[in-house]
Formats: sequence, structure tokens, C-alpha cells
Amino acid sequence: MLTQREKAIDRLARQARVDTIHGGWRALMLARRMDGISPDADYMGVVGDVYSASTGKRSTQWEAWDCLECGSVCLGMEAANACCRPEEED
Repeated sequence: MLTQREKAIDRLARQARVDTIHGGWRALMLARRMDGISPDADYMGVVGDVYSASTGKRSTQWEAWDCLECGSVCLGMEAANACCRPEEED
């Protein structure tokens, strides 16, 4: 289950992806507003990462992904892939 902050990051990353496909700056304006509300989170960094990638594909780092085994939602593909994978012992 995603936290409120993670849900906000996912929504912002999705909007930034739409901006790169169709043109626009809505995600940038949302991030500026959100940074003012919650200065401890780097929403502008999320938008910058997605804008600079500008591939039009889902962000593997900032969008929500489902775990393939249990179906729980995680922020980032790496976290989703590691969700049900047992910890490797040294």
C-alpha cells in the first residue's frame, strides 16, 4: 500500500509523463505548489527526472508498479520486484 506522499509522487510522475508526450507544464506547476506545502519532499526533482528522461514510457523510479507475486503496489519498479523476493544472506 502506498503512503499519501508516494501516491502524490506517482500522480506527479504520471502528469509529467503526459506533459512530455503532449507538451505542457502542468506537472511543473503542481510540483511547485506541492513543494510549498511539503518542503521536506523533492517534488521538483521527480518532475525534473521524468522530464529529462522524456521517453514517454512509465518511470521505473517514480511511478507505482505492482508486485508480480502478491499484487501489492510499490513506488518504483525495483521496489515492486523486490517486494516478495527473499532477502539474500551474505
